Amino acid sequence: MRIDLGYGEGVLSMDVQGQAIHVMMPKASESRLSIRPEVIRSFEMLQKVDSTKRSISRAKNISIAADFQRGLGQTEILLAEVLDYFQTLSILERVTIFTRTPDAILTSVKKPSGVKTNISNPSGEKAMQLIGETPSNATPVHAPSGFIEADFKMALGTIRADPIYGATGGPVSLLYSACGNRTTLRNEKLGATKFSQAFDRNCPAALDAHEVSALLDVDCALNTVTDYQGHLHTLLSGHVAKEWERGLESLHDLAAIQMKQKADVAVVSPGGSPHDFTLADAVQALMAGHLATVHGGVILLVAECRDGPGPKGLVEGVSEFETEDSIKAAVESSFRRGMGHARLIHRVLASRRVVLCSRLRRSLVEERLRCNAVRDPEEGIELAKTMIASRPSFAVIPFGADSLPETPP
Repeated sequence: MRIDLGYGEGVLSMDVQGQAIHVMMPKASESRLSIRPEVIRSFEMLQKVDSTKRSISRAKNISIAADFQRGLGQTEILLAEVLDYFQTLSILERVTIFTRTPDAILTSVKKPSGVKTNISNPSGEKAMQLIGETPSNATPVHAPSGFIEADFKMALGTIRADPIYGATGGPVSLLYSACGNRTTLRNEKLGATKFSQAFDRNCPAALDAHEVSALLDVDCALNTVTDYQGHLHTLLSGHVAKEWERGLESLHDLAAIQMKQKADVAVVSPGGSPHDFTLADAVQALMAGHLATVHGGVILLVAECRDGPGPKGLVEGVSEFETEDSIKAAVESSFRRGMGHARLIHRVLASRRVVLCSRLRRSLVEERLRCNAVRDPEEGIELAKTMIASRPSFAVIPFGADSLPETPP
């Protein structure tokens, strides 16, 4: 069987032969909605049911926390439609967009005419306020004065599977787009020390983000949920926490793939760009391979990693520590960004062998990341066969970033 796997902007092809081959595809959305009418409907509904604490129609100053880094192109589209809708707000004078990736706005979003529009990066803001601490973990919540003092505050993002937060969007969008570095750093430590997995609404880092969003006193959130092809499945608007949970359920329905039994070998691609820019980006696909394989099985991860492995803490966490538990023990005193992803890689390596097909240097992959390096998927298939005693069964997951393999208990 010949299969194409996303690899950066292109594809890599391979032939797979084994006792059993199960190609695992997430569901395509049957809705395929257009975003403009959904944005209009969402704002009309918000005003009709009076679900927000403050009325957007009476706001002169609106703050938007927009998460482009985790939106993968969807948040830019959403923001453009939101700003276009703002043209209908007669008394609106100023909009401030808070984001850690301001270049995404400058290159792709048209600002509303007649409204002063500012772009602010919270990581560089000097006028920060300490609002308080989260009740459960004492995370200090620092946010720009301009965000806190707005007449109406909202968050924009995309709900996607994430192995540390369960899912992006909602409170996670607020955390990274409207909070200072001390807040995000403390939250990331939770992600590196506490157990987490994709589609889990109770991930400690996500629960902490919920408490952060409550302290920020945000009026509403707008989140897109898309299928693996990028088609809009639903647009959720309203209470930050409630709509995030609804989005997580919707995302699970699209991603869940039933397996009768786990495979000996999983061949998994995140789905190409932008899901495989770095190894950190591809970790969600690696975890899908982990769910699809037996103990002692092999995962062949096909991810370009054109921008390298990701944050320094990922490589250091995998190479300098022996187990997931040893990383957790060291985080409080020597945390480095990327250690949360390193912890997840150690979880996989504890019971699976990993073969990585990427642009990363072979020496980096084999000496520091503890994986086997190959040049193409077919070489990886042949290597995987030598690691399994009998003729192996295969699971092929072409869109690992959007897939959730499930087996009977």
